Amino acid sequence: MTATPRDPGLQPERTALAWQRSALALAVATIVVGRLTFSTVGLVALLVVALGLGHTAVIFATAHRHYRMRTGAQEAKGWPTAVHGALLSLQVAALSVLEMLDVLRS
Repeated sequence: MTATPRDPGLQPERTALAWQRSALALAVATIVVGRLTFSTVGLVALLVVALGLGHTAVIFATAHRHYRMRTGAQEAKGWPTAVHGALLSLQVAALSVLEMLDVLRS
């Protein structure tokens, strides 16, 4: 049985695209929740939206850098993926708390 050669660039590209999709979903969710909760929560909603969009930009940049690093176009730098996973979880938790505040104040 002969082994077929595998393109080493496919897996890093899929991972980078998955992180970019996650960042896009986070950005959209952050904007929607911020827009819906601004009238009752106020400046807290703006703070959560600003932090969420900033974190989204960092995820986009890191996903691109991670892909370039894996394909050999750039040397290894930046935060590990586990840090971004934890920050992503914290952002989703912050959106949940924001939505709970909105429900409780309504």
